[in-house]
Amino acid sequence: MRLAVIVPFRESQHFATLSQGEGRTQQLTRFVEHMTAFLDGLDYRIFVIEQSQDGLPFNKGYLMNVGFNLAAGDFDYCAFHDVDQLPTNPHNSYAYPKSPMHLCVSTDGRTQYRSTVGGVLLINNDDFVACNGWSNNYLGWGQEDDDMAARLRNSVGFSRPTEEVGTYTSIRHPRVPRLDETYQFRKNRAYLLKSAQAVNASDGFRDATFTIESQAALSPRCTRCVVSIAGPSRRFGYHCYANTSGTQHDVELHEHMAVRSQIVSLRDCIVDRTRIGIRAGGGEMPPQPVPEEQEFAVFGQGALRLRDPGALDPKRLGGYQGRFVASAEALRDLRPDGVETLTTFVVERREYVNLYHTLIEIFNAYAAIQLLAGTRPFNLLFLDGHCRGALDPLWADILRPQQIYRLHNYSYDMIGFKNLILVPGGYDSPLYDTGRIESSRFRDFLSDFIETVLAAYQIADGPSRDRVLTFVDRRDYKPHPRSDGVVCRKVEDLDAAVDLLQRLYPQHRVEVRSFEDLPFGQQLRIVRESDVLCGVHGAALVHVLFMRPGAELVEFRPHAFRGNAIFENLAALNAIRYRACKARTHRVLPNGKIVVRLTDNRSE
Repeated sequence: MRLAVIVPFRESQHFATLSQGEGRTQQLTRFVEHMTAFLDGLDYRIFVIEQSQDGLPFNKGYLMNVGFNLAAGDFDYCAFHDVDQLPTNPHNSYAYPKSPMHLCVSTDGRTQYRSTVGGVLLINNDDFVACNGWSNNYLGWGQEDDDMAARLRNSVGFSRPTEEVGTYTSIRHPRVPRLDETYQFRKNRAYLLKSAQAVNASDGFRDATFTIESQAALSPRCTRCVVSIAGPSRRFGYHCYANTSGTQHDVELHEHMAVRSQIVSLRDCIVDRTRIGIRAGGGEMPPQPVPEEQEFAVFGQGALRLRDPGALDPKRLGGYQGRFVASAEALRDLRPDGVETLTTFVVERREYVNLYHTLIEIFNAYAAIQLLAGTRPFNLLFLDGHCRGALDPLWADILRPQQIYRLHNYSYDMIGFKNLILVPGGYDSPLYDTGRIESSRFRDFLSDFIETVLAAYQIADGPSRDRVLTFVDRRDYKPHPRSDGVVCRKVEDLDAAVDLLQRLYPQHRVEVRSFEDLPFGQQLRIVRESDVLCGVHGAALVHVLFMRPGAELVEFRPHAFRGNAIFENLAALNAIRYRACKARTHRVLPNGKIVVRLTDNRSE
């Protein structure tokens, strides 16, 4: 009987691949040396199945299925083996098993829990086929071995050697923290709970298609195969969203690989605007404040009509998306009063006068448009009741829709949509949860967005000139009806601030700018011509996205924001140098807002 030792492999230190992939090459060398001695006397070959450096999530189960498909014709049984696990007891047999054996019972003295077959699984070909192999749908780190254990329990079963026999030592390596806190890990967990009741006939080794990019012999009995895989990992584009639901009665769900962010695609649906409570919006700022809750939609039952209202669980969705989908009822014989044939992207703007949040929401729409419309014409639908805001023109300038509608702009109540796309809300965005985004592929997509914004305002880099440091001064203004017109975290003693900045950057010319009344295009030109951009923590610092290569952002953080790394993370994504300094509270205003003083002390 011939043994194929199948080792899924990926050398990667990027968080976005969602794997413990750093230092694996050194482990592989030790692994091959150790196993060559340990397996002496058996007829075996080691297959290292390496996922290509495609910037996509690691897919361990898929790689093990690829290994089986490569080896099954010439080998009788397999050991699916982690590269960092080395057997230490010579009585731990890798001989042909009559039934599946989970060999890795104890690692470094720690006993593995019984509902897993992680580390090392020994299984013959017939049993592997009977359980349909590994699942292909566990992206990143965790849960695929629990799924395999469930498949075995539901088919052929499995056993273990004693803890004294099944002992292993692990090769230490750098670990990526918080992988079990990612949104993808939670999705893996939910998929496990759903699929662990039976052998999944539609998700297994037969579905693991691949292309071999290269092969190399690491030893006389070890072959390393670099493969490009299809399936769930491949479905992730550089925008990092993937269709995770398939198409169910004209409903599709696209989810981001690392953060909670979903794009919902609905086809041939009806929106009953008489069942949506919302202000008309779009007018001038009212003289009296309007309660904020009146500016957001309230969806009555039947506000949305679909062929199959149960095709998508609203609990999977956040914000307005979940509330809107929860209102869905069946179409039955209902007919719309009129039909919108252009693809329409629905946006609920939460912070419509805040530059940071507005750009996040525009970015969310941009990602959805690139994914589901491409270069085809489309409309936007603002599903909010905000009055006119200073940042409203950015939507048309950057995204270039055919029309921007509000519900009251339609001349009929029962509005039919050929394609209705629900864009993620502003807080469900990779640019909001920036600490989880480190993918080079995502950076490529972000660069495309940045170039789109700069092109929209015809911003081009001119010849170099004197070094310029721009300090963004926060001035009082009234951006929306509920504002008292007083800005928080402003600097009162500008002369002292300029003196400090001049000491910190003696070779730069310090320019003080206020952005509140400047058109966005003019703000971009100022930022693009700045070598250093400085400011107290606030929305204007999102301009770090548009700074030219080699520039630097200096953020002055008040104590309450010392743990807020949003702009630091955005700077890292855009390869901009970053420096954080403390901003001390100078005085507290009667309304509770603070006036700050800049310091040269590094922020904690």
